[in-house]
Amino acid sequence: MSVSRRNRPFRLAVYSDATEIGGAEHSLVNLVGALRSDIEVTVVGVDEAIVSRIADARPGCGTLLVPPVRSKFDLRPILAHLRALRHLKPDVFHANLRQPWSCQYGIAAALLTPGTRVVAVEQLPVAPSGGFQRRLKRATSRRLAAHVAVGTRSARALESMIGLEQGSIRTIYNGIADVEIQSIPRPVPGTLVVAVGRLVAGVYADWTWYAAM
Repeated sequence: MSVSRRNRPFRLAVYSDATEIGGAEHSLVNLVGALRSDIEVTVVGVDEAIVSRIADARPGCGTLLVPPVRSKFDLRPILAHLRALRHLKPDVFHANLRQPWSCQYGIAAALLTPGTRVVAVEQLPVAPSGGFQRRLKRATSRRLAAHVAVGTRSARALESMIGLEQGSIRTIYNGIADVEIQSIPRPVPGTLVVAVGRLVAGVYADWTWYAAM
């Protein structure tokens, strides 16, 4: 670490390219709100409302808005990501992936920023829409300082989907103790229990559960 970096607070950039609040964004809100006060945090994203919502979880949190990247040919927003991170110079770039193929251009820009370590947190295994996505994901994943999934089964599924060595994606458990499930009386025949989660274009539902008894 350079002398200039040692003489300033630890800088963390948390990044999301989400345009709607879902489970992954709520997780990031909780993370940002729990960080130590001596960490200099900047929320980076493509949607002003999402960036503000995450930053509100922590007093004094900085924000940085970058333009969304529509495709690999959308060079101006790609370069804007790179310039923004070169200016910010975070020690760690935390990419919050609502699905495996999101945040790709933010991650690529962070990997090209000298002195920045990149962490990617996977929330949901969703199949890619094309071969380029898979190749870019595989190439960038191999350069990450840490690649984390929220569950073991998700980690193994993602490794297979991306083409990574088994065990390369680590799991950080939520720390909630297992609870013994108690048996409950069966409902009266004909009882219907329904719960439905929000659907987002291109992504599986945050959660959808249906049970008929």
